[in-house]
Amino acid sequence: MPRSGWAAHGGKSHTALTRALLFEQHLKQLPGSFFEGTGVLPKRWKELSRQLVGHLVLPGDGDYDKDRQSNPSFNAFPKAMVYCATPNDVALALVLAGEYRQMQVTCRSGGHSTAGYSVNNGLVIDLSLMAYAVVDPEQMIVTAGAGTSFRLFDSVLNGYGLHVPSGGCPDVCVGGYMQGGGYGFTSRQFGMNCDGVRSFTMVLADGQLVSADARRNRDLYWAVRGGTGNQFGVLIDATYELTHLKQVWACAAYWRLKDAPKVLAELQAGYMQTGVTRRFGYQVMLATIKQEPVMILLGMYPGPATEALDIIAPLRKIAPAKVRQYHGTYETLNANLVDNVLPGPGTPGTLETKNSGYIAKPLGVAGWKAICDYFKTTPNPYNLAYLEPYGGAIGDREPLDNAFIHRKVDADFVVDSFWNPNWEYSGSKTEEQAQRWLDGYWRIVRHFLNGYVYQDYPNPNLKDYRWQYWGDAFPTLLQVKKKYDPDRLFNYGQPISPYPRGPGITRSQATPLFDDPHIDFG
Repeated sequence: MPRSGWAAHGGKSHTALTRALLFEQHLKQLPGSFFEGTGVLPKRWKELSRQLVGHLVLPGDGDYDKDRQSNPSFNAFPKAMVYCATPNDVALALVLAGEYRQMQVTCRSGGHSTAGYSVNNGLVIDLSLMAYAVVDPEQMIVTAGAGTSFRLFDSVLNGYGLHVPSGGCPDVCVGGYMQGGGYGFTSRQFGMNCDGVRSFTMVLADGQLVSADARRNRDLYWAVRGGTGNQFGVLIDATYELTHLKQVWACAAYWRLKDAPKVLAELQAGYMQTGVTRRFGYQVMLATIKQEPVMILLGMYPGPATEALDIIAPLRKIAPAKVRQYHGTYETLNANLVDNVLPGPGTPGTLETKNSGYIAKPLGVAGWKAICDYFKTTPNPYNLAYLEPYGGAIGDREPLDNAFIHRKVDADFVVDSFWNPNWEYSGSKTEEQAQRWLDGYWRIVRHFLNGYVYQDYPNPNLKDYRWQYWGDAFPTLLQVKKKYDPDRLFNYGQPISPYPRGPGITRSQATPLFDDPHIDFG
């Protein structure tokens, strides 16, 4: 049966009481500067801690340093982190933040923001305690909490042989992934993760819990699906439409890098938008395997191996490829396919910088050769360049069906550049060196891109992010932002806010999609 409501035991557990007592002792030890910086009196912090089903972490707590480091590339120092176990916990935290506006609010589900936007120096609402997935097989829907990791989500669905497109990193959680779009191996067949959302619940800035779907709060429903998290409210859960999928065939096909330009040209011409069946999901990587740069196609297909091998046969005719085949459940292969292929920069202390952009025009062999040739200059064996092909069900939707506009493109091109001060690789010891290699790549690649950027891979250096993430969806997103968060309590690193003045800013002339005579959207 589907979940019908929230329930909690009448009293706190022994562990919770112990935590509360320790919290109050810690509160007495905090310096006066902490309370001046937040504007929140000690008794108000104590009151919030006692009301929560979850718990509160303040500076100086034993877990504070571990909890604040969502992404080690960024170093934020939140004034408080509220681990919310129920929607009421979220509402209590937002009421406090609304009373004391010296703290803006950031939401965190999995903490995987590549720009470090999962934390800030204000109030962090952590949703990792809201981790559940409840399936209704008769209605063919699943409701998942915002803090549900794909390890948990895919495992629950696998038990039913049912499916929603999900991310390849098992630790990524539903909340942030969905609100930025949500690309996966099966998106060409079933669409972006946000496309399958039937409804969701959200706590607004004033603490109100609302539901949104195609009928209720339909402007919020439109905006949250692709409008990027931490802009309108705190997502509690999302309900998805399900499809059947369990067993899949998968492969890793390896080409020498010198053959890759011809293969990539054929992939773009015959696979990305037309030709190959949309049931064939695939991603392409330029990587270093056993000290040799190669091109790898990772494929996934819900059918027999003979059919799948026929699909990639034209590519293997262009140049020979070594193919490794796998069979198993979507849950297992989605989580492990990349790890089976790449060594990964698992050395402790490794950090990352990233760029991405959309390819929407033919590159030809010469264009792909330029991309492959630059990859040969990688200063370490861990750097990656990869393609996430679109087309299929992603392109079936019109760009403004929801806030995720990137529909009519061939692929998202992404480069990950890593560094580690402890590495032996002299060109990859500092962030400056890693960024220099990435910038050099982008001087070549940018000529092939359409100017837009996938908002689930945020880049804090984008000057024109409003246009690059949301294009003609932006005027409507600004409309919805002003309606549901008029005081801008939620503080995403790249906020939905009016266009700034200055050169290099593209302003959409699109008309907002929803009429509201009570609000000035100018």
